[in-house]
Amino acid sequence: MSSQSTNELSLELDTPWTEDLWTQFMEEFWECKPTRLPMLNAGPLASLQELFKLVVSMKDSKRLPADRFWIARRNPPRDRVKDFLLASLDLMGPQTADVDFDGFFCRMAGRTGGVNIHRLQDHCPVFWARTAELTSRIASQNLSSPVRRWDFDTFFGTYRITPFGAHRDQASVFSFCLKGERTYCTWPPDYSWPRDDLYTPDPDRLRPHLDNAERFVVRAGQLFYWPSNRWHLVLTQGQPSVVVQASAYLGSGQREEH
Repeated sequence: MSSQSTNELSLELDTPWTEDLWTQFMEEFWECKPTRLPMLNAGPLASLQELFKLVVSMKDSKRLPADRFWIARRNPPRDRVKDFLLASLDLMGPQTADVDFDGFFCRMAGRTGGVNIHRLQDHCPVFWARTAELTSRIASQNLSSPVRRWDFDTFFGTYRITPFGAHRDQASVFSFCLKGERTYCTWPPDYSWPRDDLYTPDPDRLRPHLDNAERFVVRAGQLFYWPSNRWHLVLTQGQPSVVVQASAYLGSGQREEH
């Protein structure tokens, strides 16, 4: 449930998508405002086990510079650079011996950290088929800023606050929650951010802004959407969570941030 005055597309999250629901979403929410959504009729983008096996297989040259594994040097972290170690995904990320995400989180042994890996569809083309309901629907619209490309990525970890704080992605994002519970905090594009309070995981600096956030609690099996105009970050209780995301990068001249 959102804690601020933000309406959602449908309070019935187990309802099937219909033509009317798609029309309402495109007219009221697409690139306008965030909302939790009913799961796509095709289901989530991936299962936990499929995602785990894919992440383990993406080693060496299959990694991108934007694929990262942050481990906090102290808790709570205060600085997104000084208080996080950038660990090797190949050496410390999920391994075959972990068996699954539970094994990986167990191996983390209480450390606070987070992983972000991009371009999953390059290594698992079946993702395209599973998102056809979404990508084809949006492609059929006469959009002022058409989708330039899609990126399927994953975030997983035990961080309490997004390691790089409140930010914008230059993409319209659909986030499929596969494990845990996450609170998405969003702010409108004209929200007044002091420079020192952006891009920080410092809970004290963020506290007054979190009080003004639009809040959405998203649990495993649920889907959340936010447009490219929204500042956002994620809060958790420090328990393991896993999401896989479909991000629609718009227009032709926007700078991409991860």
